[in-house]
Amino acid sequence: MLDGLDIPSRIHLNVEGSCGGTTFALTMAKNSLIEGGRVLWVSPEFPDETRFSQIFAEVDITSSTRFHAVNLVGKLEQTVDSLTKLARSLPNVTLIAIDEWCEKQGKIPTSSISAMQKLSKSIPEEIVLVLITKLGTNVSGGPEFNVRGEKAMLEAKFSICQLTKQNNSSRRMFRRDDESFELLIEDSGFKIDA
Repeated sequence: MLDGLDIPSRIHLNVEGSCGGTTFALTMAKNSLIEGGRVLWVSPEFPDETRFSQIFAEVDITSSTRFHAVNLVGKLEQTVDSLTKLARSLPNVTLIAIDEWCEKQGKIPTSSISAMQKLSKSIPEEIVLVLITKLGTNVSGGPEFNVRGEKAMLEAKFSICQLTKQNNSSRRMFRRDDESFELLIEDSGFKIDA
């Protein structure tokens, strides 16, 4: 559980490869469902079935019906229009998670960033919107990783977060203001390392 972690309403979560970005968002989704909310999950592929089952083991069947998976195919702009309609028509949407919304490497296309800015503006502020993106590798000799699309996402009022590996079970989440949290990844998802 992520109890005690202040979750902003707009998150651009930049993750090191294979460190648990999807698991982090699924943990957020689980918490939303347990608290009575509704989740829109958007991705080119459904999360790994075994991992999904582990994380959602404590979600009862009635609550799990409020998890809606949307396949991210075709034009991102069309998906954004559909999400906006769903967020406004379905009751009690509390979380929209978009996993792998852009290419894994290189510059994020301006059209993709514009689509996310449009979505952010068109849904109620109380709905948490989390975008999961791979961190870029810094080839200029600076820090090991860089945030892709950082300037545009900051202008769109997204909180920039990074999730990186520490060891097999430990991860570190950084926020742009240098606030960081140690997190543990378990079968049931993420929890704050106390």
